[in-house]
Amino acid sequence: MSEEIFRTWRPQDEESRLTLLLLALVVAVGAVLRFWGLGNIGLFGDEDVMALATRGILETGVPVIPSGMLYPRALPQLYLMALSVSVFGDSEWALRLPSAVMGTLMILIGYRLGRRFLTVPWSLLLATSIALLPVMIALSQTARMYVFYLSFVMLFGVAVFRWERTESVRDWLLAVTACIGALLFHSLTVFASLLFFYPGLVKRSVRLLGLGGVGFVVCGVLFELLSEWSSGQYFPLVSAGPGAVGAPAESLQNPVGALAAIVVAVLVAGCAAAAWIAGGRRSAAEPMTRLWFTAAAVLLSFAVAAAVLVQYHLGALAWFVGAVLYVRSGRSVLVPAALAAFMLALLAWHGYAAWQSPRIEGLYDYAEALLGRPKPLSYLTFLDFSPIGVAVYALLMVWFAVGFARGRALPDHVLLFLVAVLAPLLLIAFFAERFMPPRYVIGTLPFFMVSLLAGVREVLLHFEGRLRLRPAPAHAVAALVALAVLAAFVDPAEFRYNVNPRYADFAHLTDHRGVDHKGAAEFVIASGTEDEDVVIVLDSQQQGYYLPKRTDYYMRSLHAGRNSSILRDGRMLNLYTGVPQIASGEELARVVRESEYDEILVVGSGELEHNLMRYMADGIWTTMQELGFERVWLGRDGATPIWRYTKPGKAATASAEADSVPAPD
Repeated sequence: MSEEIFRTWRPQDEESRLTLLLLALVVAVGAVLRFWGLGNIGLFGDEDVMALATRGILETGVPVIPSGMLYPRALPQLYLMALSVSVFGDSEWALRLPSAVMGTLMILIGYRLGRRFLTVPWSLLLATSIALLPVMIALSQTARMYVFYLSFVMLFGVAVFRWERTESVRDWLLAVTACIGALLFHSLTVFASLLFFYPGLVKRSVRLLGLGGVGFVVCGVLFELLSEWSSGQYFPLVSAGPGAVGAPAESLQNPVGALAAIVVAVLVAGCAAAAWIAGGRRSAAEPMTRLWFTAAAVLLSFAVAAAVLVQYHLGALAWFVGAVLYVRSGRSVLVPAALAAFMLALLAWHGYAAWQSPRIEGLYDYAEALLGRPKPLSYLTFLDFSPIGVAVYALLMVWFAVGFARGRALPDHVLLFLVAVLAPLLLIAFFAERFMPPRYVIGTLPFFMVSLLAGVREVLLHFEGRLRLRPAPAHAVAALVALAVLAAFVDPAEFRYNVNPRYADFAHLTDHRGVDHKGAAEFVIASGTEDEDVVIVLDSQQQGYYLPKRTDYYMRSLHAGRNSSILRDGRMLNLYTGVPQIASGEELARVVRESEYDEILVVGSGELEHNLMRYMADGIWTTMQELGFERVWLGRDGATPIWRYTKPGKAATASAEADSVPAPD
């Protein structure tokens, strides 16, 4: 039985002229997909804030937004955007140009990242996947920091693997520099910095582990400093106070108290000591076997304790690793199997009790009550990238785990998965509540793709050897598998509406990319709204960019707007634009009653369509209906409305086709 934990393999093939031509072709195709229709749709999401900060740079030299706040995020990108706007003019295309360029360069970086674990053909497949992957195209067409963050995280990986090969301090410094560069674009880099430990772990080198620890600490300290400085730039937000409508529900789980934690710690320590003593008697000649047995005892005892405390997420992970190590130590699988049966019986009992609880209101609450913390939201979010790819890699992990239990070393790409994918997802999960956007876990995707391709390649080679396939059939099988892997990541439907995007493509989706803020602003301008008329917007940031001098009020309920409102001189203002906020139906009625304006326009937002009543709470929607606001325009996305109120006795200019306000779903 080998005492190795990980076995290292490096591809020895080199790039030919044909390889370089094919790579250039992949990059060219990726560039076309990213630049095609780059300015087709208006700004969406938080692109508006980046655009406002860019204007601040052009006007003052620093990223100051209309509220007077210094916008502190992704400063290098903001200055690149300002340079682009100064050259090409203020437009969506110019604002997104740096992202499209970075997204194209990402294809090359992805190829270099893969070369540590993959041969030239498989690295080309990785580059092709990055070029065609819809989420990568979408990031490259968005004026946000995520495409820069992801590219620099991949560059950090390339630098780490170079340092692993050379073991030189110079290359270690290069890796630290790349990690710092990624931190300048997004604080999520702190999770990727776990990759510093890869060289030391795979080579079992104390020196490399020490340097990796130093690099990890350096980036961690910089993360804290940047976070502290960034948080200090934001104005204090208005709090909606406890008990507000829509406040987060009380946790369904009983927190693990100090006494329970102490009991678990004593139990695990006792099991570890007993296993160490027992293992020494049986395997004195094999110290690693004793270590496996002790580690298995720790993990299996922890798994049972976690199940007792209704923490089945951590319990399942601990049981799986513990069972593998237990069998690796030369013992029967019966003990882990018996413990699994006990945990399943506990799960059935806890599941029945949770189902009877009046606090359980749906399947999500039910799963949350049983899985405990950390919530596996990060896994579910990551699953959206490629359910088939995740399923295939789960099978590969079982394959490699069984091999390890039988005495074989794990391939080095499994360590990459553990350090650069699973560990960050697990840590990110500690911060999850009830929703996690895909961008929070996007930093793990390139490393997952490398791990998946390396695992598929290794299994293919194994079966080719077992079946004794000749080169031609073996290459044909490899090509078919490669196409299947590519298809697992590239969803044709998502590909269609992310390439050359149009508003109509997003009308039936919940994706906010196709929200027609720009069309709403164009309607307001075309309607000839005069300075004496009132324009109220539900999305102050977006219309702060498109209607900077025509927006009079920002309207959201107190709770819905608490994360984007500040208090200044006794007035609630929008954090980003400084526009006064209407937070209730009473305030809206007062604006209508006290104003001398002929008309009042309320500009809606398709981004709020699916939860409109939350934003229109506190009597806002009711007041609009009572006053007789009517819808006079609907955006090309089929979701962004404009409502108009015309004062009695004034000349009505509303369209004869204007609809009554339809009740939201």
